[in-house]
Amino acid sequence: FDAPDAVVSLTVQCSDPLTLEPAVRNIGLASLPAGVEVSLHRVTGGADVLLGIATTTRSLFPGQTQVVAFTVAPGSAGPDDEFQARIVVDPARLKFRECRDDNDASPTAHPECIH
Repeated sequence: FDAPDAVVSLTVQCSDPLTLEPAVRNIGLASLPAGVEVSLHRVTGGADVLLGIATTTRSLFPGQTQVVAFTVAPGSAGPDDEFQARIVVDPARLKFRECRDDNDASPTAHPECIH
């Protein structure tokens, strides 16, 4: 069936404070509505800490991408940490049905800082 399919990648900018830049891309065959939420996590040393939520602001046609920047609160993460972004899909308030639900998390990412 024709449906959107949201995937996310993550870039971490080495700034002070750190800036996480999840890129939400629609690889499906139908439009992805605005308002897709992306949870941002610090995943260092076996810990999984939710840092916050970023939200897309526009609909994404098939093949389109939107980067939604998120500034990490000072003191909650550092340049030696690893991070992950995840598409939030809440069955109780479903915003869209996607082709696949096994591709909603980014690989871990870390900032490339010069120490």
